[in-house]
Order: sequence, then C-alpha cells, then structure tokens
Amino acid sequence: MPRILSEQELKMLSLEAERETRLRKMAEDDISGLGSHYNAFIHSFPEGIYRIENIPPIQIHLSEEEQLYAIFNNGIVADCNDSLARMYGYEKGEMIRGVKLTEWTNCEDPYIRKVYLNIIRSGYRLADFETQERDRNGGMHYFLNSVVGIVENGKILRTWGTQRDITERKEMEKSLRKALSELKTLKKRIEQESSFLQEELRGTHNFEEIIGESDALKQALYKSEQVAPTDATVIIQGETGTGKELIARAVHSISLRKGRPMLKVSCANFNPYLMESELFGHEKGAFTGAVNMHMGRFEVANGSTIFLDEIGEMPFGLQAKLLRVLQDGEFERLGGSRTIKVDVRVLAATNRELSKEVQEGRFREDLFYRLNVFPITLPPLRTRKEDIPLLVRYFLSRCNKKMGKQVDVVPRETMKDLMDYPWPGNIRELKNVIEQAVITTRDSTLRVDFLRNMYSSSRDLCRLEEVERDHILRVLKQNSWRIKGERGVASVLGLNPSTLRSRMKKLGIKRPKHNT
Repeated sequence: MPRILSEQELKMLSLEAERETRLRKMAEDDISGLGSHYNAFIHSFPEGIYRIENIPPIQIHLSEEEQLYAIFNNGIVADCNDSLARMYGYEKGEMIRGVKLTEWTNCEDPYIRKVYLNIIRSGYRLADFETQERDRNGGMHYFLNSVVGIVENGKILRTWGTQRDITERKEMEKSLRKALSELKTLKKRIEQESSFLQEELRGTHNFEEIIGESDALKQALYKSEQVAPTDATVIIQGETGTGKELIARAVHSISLRKGRPMLKVSCANFNPYLMESELFGHEKGAFTGAVNMHMGRFEVANGSTIFLDEIGEMPFGLQAKLLRVLQDGEFERLGGSRTIKVDVRVLAATNRELSKEVQEGRFREDLFYRLNVFPITLPPLRTRKEDIPLLVRYFLSRCNKKMGKQVDVVPRETMKDLMDYPWPGNIRELKNVIEQAVITTRDSTLRVDFLRNMYSSSRDLCRLEEVERDHILRVLKQNSWRIKGERGVASVLGLNPSTLRSRMKKLGIKRPKHNT
C-alpha cells in the first residue's frame, strides 16, 4: 500500500520540481540564444558557410565510387548563409536550403566528381583547395574551399564547409601571367634585336653617305625617295660594291617604320637549313642542338623592315616560305605548328639578273614578281665617272681622320689614273684603294702608282679568259660537244668532266640548241 507523503515531503518535492523547471527554462533560453547568435554570425560572415546533411548517413567503409554516389544522392543543403548563395547567383541563403546536392551542382561533371573524390580520400578533412564552378547564370567563378566531415560510428553524418570567392584574384593572376609572358617575349625580342644590331655594328658598310651628282645616281635616289613612305617591297639591283645596302638603309630611314631598326640578312652566308632557322626561327628540339626556342629575324623585325641581301642566293626550297610571308604575312617556326603573323616590310638586293635565274629554273617566278614590285637599279662606278672625284675626296677625308694623316693633295695624273681604272669592285674597291694609298703615302700628296699594275693585271686576266674560252669552244666543236669518254673534250684538255662544266659555266659557254 503506497505510503502517504507528509506535508513537509510534499513541500520538498514541489520545490525540487520548480527548480528543475527553472533549470530547463534557463537551458532552453541558452540554446535559443546560442541559435540566434549562431544564425547572426554565419549570416553576417563575408565568406560562404554551408552544412550538408547526409540523409541517411553514409558508411565510410564503402568504396570511393559508392561513397561518391551516396554523397550526391543523400546530400541535402541543410543550411547556408547569404554570402554563399550570392556566389551562385541567388539573393538569399534560404533559396537553396533544403535543395539536394544533385540540384545544386552538376554531379556528372568529371571535374566536380574529382573534387569530391579528393574530399573522400582526405578523410573528409580538406583545407584550402581551389575549385572552378559556374553560377546559375553560367558565370565562371574560382573558389577557395575548406571542408570538415562529422563522422560518428563509422558514418559520415554531415559536412561543414567554408568558401571564398577568389575570382578577382585569379583573373588578376591570369592578367599578370599574360603580362609577364608578353614581357618575356618582348625581352627575348629585344635581346635578339640587340644581338642582330651588334652584328650590324661589327660589320663594315661601304660609306656613311650617298656621294655623287651623276644623273644615273640621282635617278636611283629619286626612286628611293618615292617608294620610301610606302610599304611596297623593293628589289635593289646592281653589281657588287655599288652601295645596295646603303640605298636600303636610306629607304628605311625616311619610311614610316624608321622608329625601329632595320634588320639585315645576307642570304649568301648560311646553308639552307640554317637560313630557315635564321629567318623564321625554330622550336626547342627542332633539330640536334636546338636546346632553346629561337626567334627568327622576321619575328624580331615585326613592325619594322628586313633587308635580304643577295636574295638570288636563297635556296629554291626556301623561296616558297618567303613567298608566303610576302603574300600573307605568316609562317611557322622550324619544328613548330603554330602560325605566326608578322607585319614586315621587305627590301631585297641582288647582283644577279633574277629574270635570267627564273628562266634557268633557279628562282621562283612567282617570288620574282612579288619582289619586283618596285625595282631600283644602281649604276656601276665605271658608268658614273663624274662622281669619282667627289668619292675620292670623301674617302680621303675619312682615311685622314681615321689614321691621323694630312694627305690632301691629289695630283691631276693621280686623278686621271683613278678615272681611267674600270673599277670592277665599284665603290667598295675605290674605298680600299684610297685607304691603301693613304697608308703608303709619306707626305701630303696622294699616289696610286700600284693602280696601274692592277689595271694591267685586270686587262691581262680578261685577255686570258678570252683565250681560254675560245680554246674550249674550239675543242668542243671539234669533238661534237662530247664531254666525257676517251674522245671527250675533258680527256683532250686533261680536265675532270665536272671541272670542265664549271669552267664552261663561268665562261658562259653553252651548247647550241640545234646540236644533239
């Protein structure tokens, strides 16, 4: 039978119940306060904060693929702040609360799958990893993330995460990388340009100014002045030593591209393979010894002028690549596949008769017409003898200054010798003769006695070549133009057949077409 409590005991029980009620109320108030503080905190936080609940929880002993499937299908966005929502194009966090993970992100995207696989492999604790995701409007964002999973009894219950939008920083980094790349390219271009310019400075030029008053020279200068302001391709023709490079420099110096240096390439100085690399550059590993990428002169000369000296020496196989640059302004480096666009004006020079080279199949006809847009022909010195006194005075002044001498008297007889000489080497030879004369002269009077011996040797050489030509031609006719064999001309003359062919070519001996 239940015992009846005394009044004192009832009073004690009542006080105990009241105390427990107060404690429960205080605990509820504390929890409510913490909740409001928590909400106020995460919703005012500038970074994105979210909580993913797994319903039901996921067994962590499952395989990676099984866990990945469960995360995408069991995960629900239980909570997130407004900062996170705005990263994905929403105004408020409440707009994505309760949304399944499959609705929030593209779970079929291999990139997204790889991100979640990394989280699984980290044991659901991964800090400061970057992701690249799109918002609801298709805009691309870069995020810096950290996640922590809550694991109890071998199950992942939920995942807490923070997320910071670093798109602006990444775009700035991309811009900086692009700027650094452009600076690196510009630095390399300047280094290459500097290297080429040092080569130019180390080289010797015919003279520093264009000297002369002859009509033939004035005509060449007039044409140079006409074409300079345009971007037209120019071909400068003339014998060796007539000053073709000087005319090219004059054209460039009064052109719209004069703000950048003109680059020169002598096509006679390189073998075919090296010439392609020199003109168009090569990629790393393009050939044995190509340990670095090399910018060719066309790439370095972008926006300026390139001078192709001795263009007639360019290998036939390389002429098509030059033609493409002239037509389309583009090429690929040796060993590369990326097309490079350039804006380069081409000036070319030759001592050959290119039309004849075309007829004999050594020069492309289409390239010839592309180069021959505006031809300038420089006269040989022997046809402008009225300019010789001016040139003599000019070179004499330069040599005196260079050697510290005062050779300033040119006797009439000396000038006559200089005027009578045929100058096969043209202005370059005249410069060398004056320099030699100044070196050997001991007083103030210029003497060129040695020039008479040179003239005599030159005339004798011409006569000897004529005799040789006549003799070879006579033997060829006597032997029906048969070169090889026991009764061949080479055997009769005691020459190797290849040597005979070389001499015939040099002396201009050709078999008549009616002979077979």
